Amino acid sequence: MKSKDIQKLVLSKYENGDGPTKIFRDLN
Repeated sequence: MKSKDIQKLVLSKYENGDGPTKIFRDLN
């Protein structure tokens, strides 16, 4: 995964109301 892809993923998750811990869990 490229860092730009991760940024897009994180941004979309924040817009969906997911918290940082859930995002971190999804990345692992």
